[in-house]
Amino acid sequence: MITSDSEDELFEMSKAREGTQLIAKKNGNVPQDIGNNKSQHLNNSSSSRYPMSVFFIISNEFCERFSYYGMRTILTIYLTQRLKFDGDTGTAIYHSFVGLCYIAPLFGAMIADGFIGKYRTILYVSIVYAIGNIVMALTAIPPPEMVGPAFGLILIGLGTGGIKPCVVAFGGDQFTADQEQMRAGFFSVFYFAINAGSLLSTFLTPVLRGDVQCFGGDCYFIAFGVPAILMIISLMLFLAGRKTYKKNPPTGNIIAKTFKCIMHALKNKMRMSLENRDHWLDYANDLYEESFISDVRAALRVLLMFLPLPLFWALFDQQGSRWTLQAAKLDGELGTAYRIKPEQLQAINPVFILVLIPIFEKGIYPLLDKLHIPNSPLQRMVAGMVLAVVSFIIAGFLQIKIDATMEVPLNAGQSEVKILNAAPCPVSVNGTFGQYNISQQQGSKEFTLPSSTYLMKVQGTCKGVHLSASDNVTFDNLQAYNVLVGYSNSQLNLYKFEDHHTKPKKGQSNDKHNIRSPKRRSCYRNYWRKQIEYV
Repeated sequence: MITSDSEDELFEMSKAREGTQLIAKKNGNVPQDIGNNKSQHLNNSSSSRYPMSVFFIISNEFCERFSYYGMRTILTIYLTQRLKFDGDTGTAIYHSFVGLCYIAPLFGAMIADGFIGKYRTILYVSIVYAIGNIVMALTAIPPPEMVGPAFGLILIGLGTGGIKPCVVAFGGDQFTADQEQMRAGFFSVFYFAINAGSLLSTFLTPVLRGDVQCFGGDCYFIAFGVPAILMIISLMLFLAGRKTYKKNPPTGNIIAKTFKCIMHALKNKMRMSLENRDHWLDYANDLYEESFISDVRAALRVLLMFLPLPLFWALFDQQGSRWTLQAAKLDGELGTAYRIKPEQLQAINPVFILVLIPIFEKGIYPLLDKLHIPNSPLQRMVAGMVLAVVSFIIAGFLQIKIDATMEVPLNAGQSEVKILNAAPCPVSVNGTFGQYNISQQQGSKEFTLPSSTYLMKVQGTCKGVHLSASDNVTFDNLQAYNVLVGYSNSQLNLYKFEDHHTKPKKGQSNDKHNIRSPKRRSCYRNYWRKQIEYV
């Protein structure tokens, strides 16, 4: 099941995680030395003293969320553009990874509650997490290969999922029972740190990928390397506070106990079908306490209400896959000042969270209350789902418009080539593929040809001097290329760079080195000379 990476869900899940601890306390699983061991209360000597240990936890969470979202933001583009998976396969890999990230918390919670405690679970699993990030960065160094990234994604999925149910609950453990107000403030700051890390990484990592060049192209090594560094910093920050933490020992595997209670109740119900009970879970009262059965009953009612939510989050998560691929087919221009990268659209989510939460909490919801307009949490959820439906309808119509302007798909064994003339004179380009005369004023010629290596020759008379150049150019199967005829040091040169065959017929190329505007041609000529692969 693919669940959401929405931080609202994470926050609610963390509170539910604390609820399991309360269940454990009700059932006598709280160790006797909690509250009496001074070594576990270095910073909690009085109820008025704020535990300093939580600052290490909040800093750790900020860096970890930066690392996770930074890596995940560029993952779809990495899979489709660097590893050359098609859109469907890239989407499947992306959602399989996200699914792992949100299945792993079940195992993390069981390990922490039943065996080694939250502190050691966070520590050990974070090491696995950091190794996964390092693997992703190192395997992004050319040539592209698939085994390393697959291994790295598995480690990251297990790592981020394994610590997810533990970190916020571990932070809550640092407060005493009479520090409820401080605990609530901690959750708010923790939630802010999550979204701040998400926002910064979602915006910055695509810049590192697209605007920084290394190994002859987009620098995925740095784009994955920065999140890896942040994860290492996150681990170091967590270790730095080890002497200040209050470390409660394991309280028992609540998840396993809950399932055992349910199975025991069903078994007894089938055996004692003639006996009437108020609720079918009451058949387990011969083995489990009434308070625990009541808690399980409440949890099942909540789960029933949440049944539609996986469908919503499965759609919501497509902003990192299908919506990113859709954005890659658009020009991304915000006026003339900035060109947004496809992955950066995902930054809208944390921006809206940080901006709209205070607006709704302090403005809209109080206004609805004054106007006597119902706005219970359940009604707010329904309104959000309706808006999600509207957003996907809009995205569907947008995709119809995009499909109507797309190029005809290439056949197997074909390549698409566009020759662009950036020289200060008309040029003639010829080879076994044919001969084309291209004008000086932003002239171009686009055609398809069998994928192979060709001897490409170019000649022209620039500034009264007849010039020529030639070189072997390789065009790979089902790939699109731009070949630039450049002029420097009184010589003609050929430059080749990959383009996207799926770009719109009208509008800008999806490649960041596009020069469709004549005003940009002179500055891009120098840029290409430094950045594009010389044929």
